[in-house]
Amino acid sequence: MHSSKFCLDIASDTPSSNRLIDAIASHCVPVIISDDIEFPYEDVIDYSQFCISVRTSNVVREKFLVNLISSIKNDEWTRMWKRLKEVENFSEFQYPSREGDVIQIIWQVVARKGNAFDDWSLKDVANFLQCL
Repeated sequence: MHSSKFCLDIASDTPSSNRLIDAIASHCVPVIISDDIEFPYEDVIDYSQFCISVRTSNVVREKFLVNLISSIKNDEWTRMWKRLKEVENFSEFQYPSREGDVIQIIWQVVARKGNAFDDWSLKDVANFLQCL
């Protein structure tokens, strides 16, 4: 994967698949084949800046995927690759937490949810953090 420019991420029946994270860690632009995908932290990270999303109905069309990938110019791929490298730390847990790591992203998501967490006690927060 590490020497590839693009990596296929085909929808599966399990939400625990790590193909997207593996592609990001390998600095390989993900080509995601799915009609309905929920990205991790999608309300914080704009995946369109470093991923290519393809509907399954398009993939079955003859040479669609080959033509799509071939049409991506080197400067566009380089832009996506640079952004990919910027977000790779979003999938890594670090201790202590650092600016921009996955813990910071989780807290941004929690803050965006706002009222849903208003009734949480310190014990609830501690239990939540233990699950991470």
